[in-house]
Amino acid sequence: MSAATGDLSVVSTLGSVIVEGVTVAGEKEKKRKREEENFCCGGMFSSNLERDIEFIIEVPESGEQPAEPMPFEITPETLENVRKSSVTQIPPFKLAGKLNRTNCNLADPFKGSILVEKSKAAVKSIELQLVRVETVAYAEGHAREATEIQNVQIADGDVCRDLQIPLYM
Repeated sequence: MSAATGDLSVVSTLGSVIVEGVTVAGEKEKKRKREEENFCCGGMFSSNLERDIEFIIEVPESGEQPAEPMPFEITPETLENVRKSSVTQIPPFKLAGKLNRTNCNLADPFKGSILVEKSKAAVKSIELQLVRVETVAYAEGHAREATEIQNVQIADGDVCRDLQIPLYM
């Protein structure tokens, strides 16, 4: 079992994390020799040096953040991934609910409730999807990538109207 040396430096700027130079015990000398060879035999910029390292960062909270409950409402008009011309083809429905917090610690459960106030068509299922959205800003603009973290089925089949369904993820 090899232990990591103290050569890990983490720089945090506006939420982005950069890892510079992680070496494993016994690898220091090999790395130094490779760098000398690259510098002597073609210059230090002759080849791209790249290394991918998976890491997890957990930041302890400085204190409990206040709960900010957020009510929400979902109707055909509020859907973002539907063309405006197609909204009239969707059977009318209205879902309402609330999320217990808008600022969540990843170690704590995500809680709230949802209810089907009305739906002309039968409900097949209700699913809650947790998505991580990463945004990286650079000189020409920004890049945004969404990744599904978890998907939980909250209800199966046509649920009773005006019945609060708890959300817990």
